[in-house]
Amino acid sequence: MYNGLDSVFADIKRAAELRLETQASSRLEYLATINEANQVQIQKEQAWYDYLAALQKLNAWFAGDTLYTVSKVPVSTLENSADLISNTAGVHPILNFARQRINVADATIREQKSQFLPKLSGGYNKQKVGGESGFYSYQVGIRIPLVFGPELGRVQSARIEREIAGQNLMQTQLEFNSFLGSTREEFFKWLNSWNYYRDEALPLAREQRQGAITAYNEGAINYVAFLQNIRDAVQIEVDSWNAFGSYLDSRFQLEYYLKTSN
Repeated sequence: MYNGLDSVFADIKRAAELRLETQASSRLEYLATINEANQVQIQKEQAWYDYLAALQKLNAWFAGDTLYTVSKVPVSTLENSADLISNTAGVHPILNFARQRINVADATIREQKSQFLPKLSGGYNKQKVGGESGFYSYQVGIRIPLVFGPELGRVQSARIEREIAGQNLMQTQLEFNSFLGSTREEFFKWLNSWNYYRDEALPLAREQRQGAITAYNEGAINYVAFLQNIRDAVQIEVDSWNAFGSYLDSRFQLEYYLKTSN
């Protein structure tokens, strides 16, 4: 956007200089036009440095000496959100983790309870009777636990852990549903905003900008009307791309909550 504006104001600056030389406009008009062109140049440079700073933050996530950049892709390739509109949340990994804690607690309870069960034992050995071999003796025994104090304590502890895990799962599920609902609402808000800007506001802003440039060059409007129209059109374009950025942010957030693989 700023590249296009910078190119436009480069032409406007030449036109303003020509109008000043031919006394078709005042020096005040000339200075106001030049000042607006310089502001666009500064905003363009700021946007470029913001882009470089964002690249540095992106590369901070990767180890190594390779510098990753962002490829230019059409906006239309980033707009496909039909799957998010129709999708419902499955079992999210953070919910799976909470359920696994319950499974661990259940397994611990079963293991501790097994300590109360009688344990069978058996064995045999060879022996000689009257000097003759080929005889065997067998022993079968049963061991019944008589002291339950430590085992009872461990079972009680495991049951408490199971109850805590169940409460954690309920809390996690409530928080997940709340975040999912608010994220979905945020997504639809910015989706509708971007659709409006893309289909209605942006085309009108570009038409307004081009119309102001043509009218000013032809002397149909003065510099005050020209600058006001340009500022209004630029602000709409800035708001449009801010809405698009917010739409992408909310979409990525929603994709996270709809993620069902571990």
